[in-house]
Amino acid sequence: MGLKNGHYRTAAGSEMWISGEHGGKSVVDFDWLEEGACCDCETEPYEQDGWLVWHCDECGGGSAKLTPNVEVNSAGGALPASPATERSES
Repeated sequence: MGLKNGHYRTAAGSEMWISGEHGGKSVVDFDWLEEGACCDCETEPYEQDGWLVWHCDECGGGSAKLTPNVEVNSAGGALPASPATERSES
C-alpha cells in the first residue's frame, strides 16, 4: 500500500477511497464494463503500488493506474461518503 488517504480514480472511472489512521481501509467502486473486465473478475481490496488490480481465471484480469480525484482532494481532502456508507444510511 503506497497511496495516502484520499479519493482516487482510474481513467475508465472506477474509484477507490482510502482512509483510516494508517490507510488500512478502502472501498472500491469497480466499473467492470468501462475497465474491459468480465463479470467473473474480482478486484484486490487495496491498491498495488498505485494501481487498481483485478484477477480472473476466465479473462486473465487486469489493472489500471489510480490517480487522485483532484476535485475531492483539492476541496480540503475530505473523503466523500463511500457507496457502501450511502446505502447503509438510507
